[in-house]
Amino acid sequence: MQAVILASNEKERFQQLGTALVVPMLPIADRPVVSLAVELLAKNGLRNILVSTYHSGEYIEGYLGSGRRWGVNFTYARHRQQFGTAGALKRSEGLLKETFVAVSADAITMVDLSAALAQHHARQSAVTVVVHACDKTYAGARVLTNASGRVTACGRNLPEDVLRNAGVALAGTGVFIIEPSILPLIPGATITAIDEDLVPALLMQEQAVDVFVTEGYWNPLASLADYDAAQHAFLQSAWQPGLDAAIPGYTINASQIAPGVWIGRNHAIHPTVKIAPPIFVADNCYIGKDVELGPYAVLAENTIIDDEATVANSTILAGTYVGRLVKVEGRVVNKTVIADPVTGEATQVVDAFLLSETRPAVTPDIFRRYLDALFALLALVVTLPLTLLIGLAVLLTSGGRLIRRLPRVTGHTAEDASSAPYRPFDLLRFETRRRDGDRFTAIGRWLEHWEWNRFPELWNVIRGDLRWVGVKPLTPQEAAQVAEEWQTRRFTCPSGLTGLWYVQSGLAQDMDSILDETLIADAYYVATRSLREDIRLLWRTPAAWARRLRSVSPVAPALV
Repeated sequence: MQAVILASNEKERFQQLGTALVVPMLPIADRPVVSLAVELLAKNGLRNILVSTYHSGEYIEGYLGSGRRWGVNFTYARHRQQFGTAGALKRSEGLLKETFVAVSADAITMVDLSAALAQHHARQSAVTVVVHACDKTYAGARVLTNASGRVTACGRNLPEDVLRNAGVALAGTGVFIIEPSILPLIPGATITAIDEDLVPALLMQEQAVDVFVTEGYWNPLASLADYDAAQHAFLQSAWQPGLDAAIPGYTINASQIAPGVWIGRNHAIHPTVKIAPPIFVADNCYIGKDVELGPYAVLAENTIIDDEATVANSTILAGTYVGRLVKVEGRVVNKTVIADPVTGEATQVVDAFLLSETRPAVTPDIFRRYLDALFALLALVVTLPLTLLIGLAVLLTSGGRLIRRLPRVTGHTAEDASSAPYRPFDLLRFETRRRDGDRFTAIGRWLEHWEWNRFPELWNVIRGDLRWVGVKPLTPQEAAQVAEEWQTRRFTCPSGLTGLWYVQSGLAQDMDSILDETLIADAYYVATRSLREDIRLLWRTPAAWARRLRSVSPVAPALV
């Protein structure tokens, strides 16, 4: 038995969210729509699957691969122009030699294909259309039948008198069982649809076309309201499975850290986040401080939710940044576009601080390094009189020792990549301790309180050991405690004079708490790193420094 997944992505849907959307790749909870079609076929024992692609086929093929993860084997039919669902089958006529199942990759259908196939063979049908009950508002392909279950009419724009006299009209689900003998009837090199063109042509020839009615979950994904309903149904079914679950047996393939809370890999979630299940957070997502998340929130991969934002009853599509204090409720968001599923209306947000696309820093790293060194040199020149005065005072009070070298490690950049996870260096500071290392010099406590002992770190920036903004320079002992995958991402970024770790420092006195807080801040910074974000952190640093001066007495200097 063969199977075909129709993943041509020809139908224009959700245009209000942007033209680059690939409907078969839209996430439904933890996996894209096309994955649900594969699972349907694999669960029913169909292993040899032909995947028909056209628009954005490279994304679909890149995700599906060979099919090994599902235990199936994919063959790809790549088209360079639109042919429609039936036209795509015609183009693959030479590969389809036996009864096959055709499944649309831009709709969701749960059906017992074994029962449908048994009926198809028993009734000796040329085509069996899998249908579902629908109401009068349904705008998709309608299927009309007689008392014996034979199709009498099929299409989207059936005459009103035909619909009026038909009694119950059923909805085509986009799943068909087809005999290869009818493929020669499909015209070549034309856009032809199975429901609109092929089935009516078969009816005119009085060939047997039957329906199989499924009562399983079905969603045509014809509107944003349908898409939003699918997210709710799948999350609810995985969270509270039972007899009333829309999708029985559905599970989410991610770590469930609490009932109804699924989190993907390589994430950074601040401990202060408030979660209301059910929610799903995909891989490489970063959620900031005091965020309110859920219920019924789906975050696709590479999304960032900034501090104190709210996301509830909403889907945030891949690569989207939701700004600080932004509230997203009952919406679908795609980068800079926010849409209401109920009305279908969408708004383009031009303020990048509210919504934007997550992307790596556009300034080349080598250029950033030299730019930082230039500004450090200028800062050193501007502060030279004060630096010389402090240096002279340090020499007089420390027994002739001017600089203290502190062992630290920094992450690798593009130009100094190495097999080692990080690179050691000596952090330079004015000497503030006596030779025993425990007691302050005469001005040491004062220097550490005001953090003026850090002036020599400008030379670290000039040498390339530090940047103006980056992750916190860790001691070798602290670096050895960085073990989890999300924590080690900090080593893909160089250390800085300041950064999120400095601006958000809680000034905890417990060293383990300090390290945990630092690692969370650093992971979040790496995910959101950009030139704009670095400038924002630099702007916030003086206020953070003043706050530290007020919070830490000279007796207990700031731990930086």
